This record gives sequence, C-alpha cells and structure tokens, in this order.
Amino acid sequence: MLKSVALVVNRHISRGLVEPVVKRILKWLEVRDASACILDATHTTGECPICPENVLDNVDFALALGGDGTVLSTARMVAPAGVPILGVRLGQLGFLSEIEPHDLELALEKLERGKYFLEERRMLEATVMHAGQMVYSGICLNDVVVSKGVLLRPVEIGLDIDDERVTAYYGDGLIVSTPTGSTAYSLSAGGPLLAPDVNGVVITPLCAHNLFARPLVVGLDDLIRVHLLKSQKGTMCILDGQESHPLDEGDEILIQASPDVARLVRFTRWSFFHVLREKLGTRDA
Repeated sequence: MLKSVALVVNRHISRGLVEPVVKRILKWLEVRDASACILDATHTTGECPICPENVLDNVDFALALGGDGTVLSTARMVAPAGVPILGVRLGQLGFLSEIEPHDLELALEKLERGKYFLEERRMLEATVMHAGQMVYSGICLNDVVVSKGVLLRPVEIGLDIDDERVTAYYGDGLIVSTPTGSTAYSLSAGGPLLAPDVNGVVITPLCAHNLFARPLVVGLDDLIRVHLLKSQKGTMCILDGQESHPLDEGDEILIQASPDVARLVRFTRWSFFHVLREKLGTRDA
C-alpha cells in the first residue's frame, strides 16, 4: 500500500508538460489518502523548501518526472535513503525511464499491488583531495568527468589503479563511467558499452594527444586515482554532467564504488540489447 511518494520534477521542462502529470498523480494519491511531496531535481542534496526535513525517511517511491537527467539527479538524491525510483519520461531521452505519461495510473496501481521488481544499478563515489585534505565528495549513477576549462589548452592527467601507475593522458580530460553511464558521454567519446550487470568501470580519455590512448575497463571495486598533473583555469570534476567542483593543479580525485545503489522500478524484464535497439537506434541484422 502506498503511503507517501516523492515527485522529483525537472523545472527546466515546460510547465505545460509537467503540471498535468503532477495533478494526475496528486489526484490519484488523494483518493487513496496517500501523501506526496515535490522535490526540485536541481536540489540534488534533497534540500528543497517545498519539503520538510528528512522527508525521504518515510517515502515509499520517488517518481522522476523528466528525462534521463532527472533520473540521474533523483538517484543521487534518494539512493542513500534506499528509495526506489520510477522514471516517467517527459524528456527527449528515456533510456532509464520506465513508463510514458499515458501509463501513469496503471503504473501507480502496480506499485500499490506490488506488481513490480527492482533493478539495482551500482554507483560511483568521487572524492576530491586538495593539499591532502578532502574538499568535495559526491556520488553519481553515470559518470565522473575530469574536464579542461574553456581555453583550448589540454590538461595532463595521471591515472593509478589500486596505487599502481597505469598511464598519463594529455588531452581534454577523462571520463570514468559505470555500466549505466557507458551508454552516455563515454559512448560518444568512443568508449565501449557495458551491460548493466557487468562488474566493471570504463575509463575513457577525451581527445588524448596519444596514438595509443584507448578506453580501459577495470573492476568496479578497484580504487581509481586521477592526478591533475597539469591544469588549466576552469578545470572541473563533474558528476553525471550536473554537479561540479573546480580543480587545481596537483589535486587528486579518488573514484570507487559507492555503497549506495540506485534501485530502479521495472514492470517488464526487457533485455539490455532490446533497450539498445529501441533507444539507441541499432538495427536488426
């Protein structure tokens, strides 16, 4: 039985698209004497003035109303509380979303009756160290990106795996992605696709000035150390393309598996390859 639901809304989507969906959900919940709160997808720490403090402690489900970006921000917000996420596709890309708006009431009924299963997606934790002190830490579902600034000058990055030096990259930056994130920025940069159940991480260099700089797949439980050997003004550590922290020359980014897991609500057991064909436009032979 549903008692409380969090609606995570992408305020950058047209109000004419979002408001009717929110009203339908609130009406459905009101009939069943269930409560709801509304969270802003841009408040990824969960600190939203619309909701009381610690609201996620009693939430049964989080409905992410938007595209994949909204699901990503919702995951960072609710994964530490273990709240399952149902993605409702209102954006252009719905690789992670489960339902369309016209299926909303049916989906809510399935949630109420327990007619669903949870697909767990591993997440990453990134910690920025400056002069030996932690200055930033965050989690992500897709990827950690170390990216140069707006100037057309490369950065130099050293890569260690479990305290062993692997290589150094001289280029625009580096992407460290989960299997979930392997279908996103890393894919566009030439990285491989990983099925969601693969226990690995993809490390993809960005425009590296080296003939032999290629994507690398390592274990999800390995400790990845990224050293900023040579930096430019504006170099950033970016989580899921949404949260960022400035980097200085000499900073170190520690990347490892997060204890938090994104729990995605699923109603149908589609295979990963079926989703690839449907969402990424691959063709049958």
